[in-house]
Amino acid sequence: MEEAACVMKARSSSVSGEYTVGVPGWFACALNVLKTRPNIVLRGLAIMLLFSLAAVVLGMLPGGYYIAIAVQLTIGLVLQAGWNLFCLRLVRDEDVSPMVIFEPFRRFGQAWLVSIILSLMTAAGLFFFIIPGLYVLARFGMGVFAFVDRDLEVADALNFSSWITEGNRLQILLLHLIIGAMSLIFLLPNLMDPESQMSMVMLLVYQFIMIPLAGTAYAAAYDSLVETKAGERT
Repeated sequence: MEEAACVMKARSSSVSGEYTVGVPGWFACALNVLKTRPNIVLRGLAIMLLFSLAAVVLGMLPGGYYIAIAVQLTIGLVLQAGWNLFCLRLVRDEDVSPMVIFEPFRRFGQAWLVSIILSLMTAAGLFFFIIPGLYVLARFGMGVFAFVDRDLEVADALNFSSWITEGNRLQILLLHLIIGAMSLIFLLPNLMDPESQMSMVMLLVYQFIMIPLAGTAYAAAYDSLVETKAGERT
């Protein structure tokens, strides 16, 4: 099987290629993961989709709208941290079970705290001034990855993100902007005419291709930046 590891520094002699630090390399890594490990990607994605479906159903129940929002902002954020960990292990070509998505629930409080702090910091920055919000996203956006990867405390995870993104924040920001634009393209038809055939097709593409592509691209970015900083120390 073709190796899917995407780190800057090969983890084993069987790694067939390495990827550059930057948006092209991160997307190349993500596409390679989707090509070489589609079955495990779909199994992990199924967990995320089932949660989303459950939240939608909950929101349709009498009085369930606000409960669904609360679930999304608590369980949903921690589940997203688990998805980050799952994507990271895929990028590293490790043997991984989709159940790893539930691993951050062992530290639910801190996993939720690092996620909500990062979300609020970014949202506040974007609401008041767009540029500070983008800066926060580029500098601290890898904090959740750092938390699940290294079992760090909340402040340490954010500081670790700040350290590894130094010198590459424009590339990180570009990655966020490209993924945001691509997501908007796939979701816009559904927002304009949710009952059309085109909107359904685009929504399926978003769910089954865009979401795993984005997750593994972000994971590749995190992993390559970690490897780069490790190389600078040696």
